[in-house]
Amino acid sequence: MRALHGHTLHPRYDSSNQQDIKAMFRDEQFIARIHAEANKRLGTEKPILEKEIGKVEAQAAKTQAAMDRYFEAFEAGTLTPELCDEKVRDLRARLEELEGKKRDLEARRKEAPSPPAGEEGAGP
Repeated sequence: MRALHGHTLHPRYDSSNQQDIKAMFRDEQFIARIHAEANKRLGTEKPILEKEIGKVEAQAAKTQAAMDRYFEAFEAGTLTPELCDEKVRDLRARLEELEGKKRDLEARRKEAPSPPAGEEGAGP
């Protein structure tokens, strides 16, 4: 058995499969399919993250609108200070949670790989 990068290969792998592997990587159509699939996958993560960011922003806007309604009700005298405080505290906690989620998604989007220039939307 032969060692490769700290791993031991079975002797049969060395002799019988080596030629198959070499032939596979000489196959231009095979390599083109791999390249196209890699570019397709690279180009899909950012749009998914952007969609998720949009959802989080929409949830945050709804949460903020609910807080505004509670403040308006309090100012109009139709909501007690205690109840307003309780509701606003819960909504602020939700907003903080959403802001954290948005920051995480934005960081992931920033780090997500992009397909090589000129190959966006490349597919099989």
